[in-house]
Amino acid sequence: MKKSKKWLKSPIHIMVPLVAAAVLVMGTVAYFTDVEAVVNTIRFGEISIETNETVKDLTKSDIGVTANGTSDCYVRIRVDVPTVSYTYTDGTGESQTAQAMITLPDGNDPSEITTGEWAGYKEGDSIISDGKTWIKGDDGFWYLNQVLHTGDTALFIKEITYKGLYRDDGSGNKTLPGNITEDMLTIPITSEAVQADNILTDEEKSDIAIDHPTDSIAYYAMAAFDKIKDSESE
Repeated sequence: MKKSKKWLKSPIHIMVPLVAAAVLVMGTVAYFTDVEAVVNTIRFGEISIETNETVKDLTKSDIGVTANGTSDCYVRIRVDVPTVSYTYTDGTGESQTAQAMITLPDGNDPSEITTGEWAGYKEGDSIISDGKTWIKGDDGFWYLNQVLHTGDTALFIKEITYKGLYRDDGSGNKTLPGNITEDMLTIPITSEAVQADNILTDEEKSDIAIDHPTDSIAYYAMAAFDKIKDSESE
């Protein structure tokens, strides 16, 4: 059995292409990726984002993003929670089967969901957080329905925890069940940002707003990221 502290020291490394700048018809676009499992912050030009999280034992809390650059930006985030099932004994002595539990920000119903329920969210679903709304795209990312300015922070998930998973080996050490390794519990977080100006034309925004009048900024963000992706393949 491995001690749990290694869960924080041995994250799964995800290789994500980092595009520093892409030249489109209307000008130069800065594009950033902040991959929590690889780096904390990537800076280039006037856009900078940082993935926020607090980690304690097998719990991650206050997951979100902060804009640190000087340019307004669209942001998206993806949190991949492992579908690991396990059993534990509750306070009444009963055996329970569980998965990681995800607590969403206040205002969502339900506010606490299982990993299986999290995986069931589909394109167009939303999460509310402090007056902001995240909309799920068809690529697994969640797009913020608001432009972030310098210093702005957006909370995404309140907490992810593996309830009852730790075992006490009798010597005060916290251990994991023999069939579960720390790598199986790693929760990769990927957040990305693209500058909000000079990507979409007024006509493109108008067309999007007609189809999505209440969540138009989130769909502007989707279109902006798609436009950069298309420019890379040309």
